[in-house]
Amino acid sequence: MQCAARGDSAFTNTKSLDVQVGCVVKVSENQFFPCDMLLLASSLPKSIAYVETKNLDGETNLKHKQADKAVARLAQTESDALTNFNGATIDCEGPNEHLYKFEGNLTLTDGAKVCIDPD
Repeated sequence: MQCAARGDSAFTNTKSLDVQVGCVVKVSENQFFPCDMLLLASSLPKSIAYVETKNLDGETNLKHKQADKAVARLAQTESDALTNFNGATIDCEGPNEHLYKFEGNLTLTDGAKVCIDPD
């Protein structure tokens, strides 16, 4: 996977154990990645991604995930993603045992808030 730390202007190859809070991460098809990430965009139409969660729940079927439309518009290119999300923050619940429940907000650098959920 490739990662850009807060303030970086380019992605660099990074091991998942070196990903820090606030990094923008670029994941390619069939790569493993940490589960606690927010989908900003996808190369598939409508910013859809298919994720296998067998390491979390044992299920091997692909789960459908979709980036929020407003968020995906801000991440149409790699440069856009690095520029528009540098300084964005996520406010959310703490770690818990609920795999399929999540509530939080993404606050963009212009102050706009986007609700985020497990999908």
